[in-house]
Amino acid sequence: MSLKKSMRNAGLIGIMLASGLANAAASPFTGVFSGQGRGCWGKLYVRERTIEWNTPYSICSKTSYTVVQSSLNSKSPHIAFALNRKSKACRYKLIELSFDPEYPDYWQASGYQSRKDFDNRKTATEAAKLRTLSCSVQKVD
Repeated sequence: MSLKKSMRNAGLIGIMLASGLANAAASPFTGVFSGQGRGCWGKLYVRERTIEWNTPYSICSKTSYTVVQSSLNSKSPHIAFALNRKSKACRYKLIELSFDPEYPDYWQASGYQSRKDFDNRKTATEAAKLRTLSCSVQKVD
């Protein structure tokens, strides 16, 4: 095989690999998460186009979502979803998933009743904390 042909083949392989990596990086965040405990028992389903979170105190039926914040490639990945349509029994407009590498078996799922509660979560008032559900959840799928 000539040097020119080898270089062309290597270039094509490089393009194919880069394309595959780009597609993998662009793939949506999905998973099934299981919560435990009094207020957190149930499942959170994050699908390619829909999200659903069922707990004893809030039933967020399957709905489309908009990703409002995402930092999945950081040391402590997180992603936040705004529900496009909130069901009547759902208490939350935004759901955030955060991962702490010190606890690799679990994610933290948080439900916020308003965008304001979400935006102010680091300096939340006691009233805002009471409106927020925070659950340790295990990724099961």
